[in-house]
Amino acid sequence: MKVSNNLNSSVNQNFGMALKIKPQAKNFLEKSPMSVINSMEEIGKKAANHKHFDIIIDKYGPYIQSKEYKNYYRAPFRVSQYDDKVLTVSSDSVNLEGKIGSDHIKSLNFDYLSKEAAKEEYSKIASMNIIDQTAEVVDLLENNFSKFETKYAGEPINVASKNDSIDKLFKAYGVE
Repeated sequence: MKVSNNLNSSVNQNFGMALKIKPQAKNFLEKSPMSVINSMEEIGKKAANHKHFDIIIDKYGPYIQSKEYKNYYRAPFRVSQYDDKVLTVSSDSVNLEGKIGSDHIKSLNFDYLSKEAAKEEYSKIASMNIIDQTAEVVDLLENNFSKFETKYAGEPINVASKNDSIDKLFKAYGVE
């Protein structure tokens, strides 16, 4: 039996990639400080094993996109500690049409075992550049995915993707 490697086809071009840089990102990158540029490759390697979220860089900068749901979170992130053991990360959310604005603000709450642990994470995120900050929030989301999966389970997957999958099913298995 021969097994061929077809991962280089254009269909599977992004297989295993959790950092995705769009062609439109060049303008953002040219305006960014070297600390942001230098962080990119390390972040790409670190995020390669993420299963639920991608970091995407476009002309506006980085954002986090859920692979399963329609959630997008635009950097920079604002962190606050309202409760002793809860860290709140707020972001401008991007809806499916790509609209960004104050009416699309999302907050994510992360529970910690102690006030000190939450405060340490707060200080860490607040002091990072925009790329490192995005990578840290992705790590928090990945580590807490089951909690957020429950919260967003009722939200629909990208409609276009779902319709494409349905069309493929009918082509392959449909009957008249």
